[in-house]
Amino acid sequence: MLTQWHGNFVGLSPLELWTIGTLAVLIGLIVIILKGMSLWCAAKRDQKAWFVILLIVNTLGILELVYLIFVAKKWSKSTPSVPPTTN
Repeated sequence: MLTQWHGNFVGLSPLELWTIGTLAVLIGLIVIILKGMSLWCAAKRDQKAWFVILLIVNTLGILELVYLIFVAKKWSKSTPSVPPTTN
């Protein structure tokens, strides 16, 4: 038989549930953005193996950050990600 629900779910208040849900959505958006950036960069650089690995493996953005920082050097100050155009 069902008992009456008083607003608590697994011992959490509605505010705590809302906070956890908001953080989950925020983390999900960050992961989607990182995945898209890393897949785009791997496709532009014609790195098929990296593209497949990044597409299949889900590491909450860790592998994507490793690729963007160390392999693609997306945020490296010494190496620009896009070569400058001459006019």
